[in-house]
Amino acid sequence: MKALKGRYVIPFATGKASSHKPLVEASMEALFDFFEAQIHSRFIFALDEDFQNDALSENLRALVDRELDAARRAVSP
Repeated sequence: MKALKGRYVIPFATGKASSHKPLVEASMEALFDFFEAQIHSRFIFALDEDFQNDALSENLRALVDRELDAARRAVSP
């Protein structure tokens, strides 16, 4: 129950339509809030077109890289 307490998390989900994003984001925020995790302000929601030839699209890769950089800065002493 306390494994995520105070841990920095980057919520990431995939879906079929961008219209699903708000509900998925709200659900994940509630879940991570329950576990007392630290949520970064940016939620990553990827669609089928974000995956090309078994790899991330350039846009998704850039977004993930930015969020990972932000996470590193947030947890660095």
